[in-house]
Amino acid sequence: MNKRSLKLYLFLGVIGILSLYLVFNDDGLIQYLSLKSEVEAIESEIEKIDEKIARLEKEIDSLKNDPIKLEKIARKKYYMKLKNEKLIQIKEK
Repeated sequence: MNKRSLKLYLFLGVIGILSLYLVFNDDGLIQYLSLKSEVEAIESEIEKIDEKIARLEKEIDSLKNDPIKLEKIARKKYYMKLKNEKLIQIKEK
């Protein structure tokens, strides 16, 4: 083995060890990719929650400004009625 091939093998060995270290250590490429996918999942969840908040805020505004919608929900969800109305409940067997 000549000196040149020994240097080449030594260089390739060092590159190989460094590559393995960069991929498999605690702060390596595998950990980076895992954390990156986790961040993307969390950002997607945040986006969905933001959309839900916007939808709920819109519904709150419509309830504050639309008395017909407010009455509809009060009647359906809370069984409210006007003074001159009678409430009839039908029970199924």
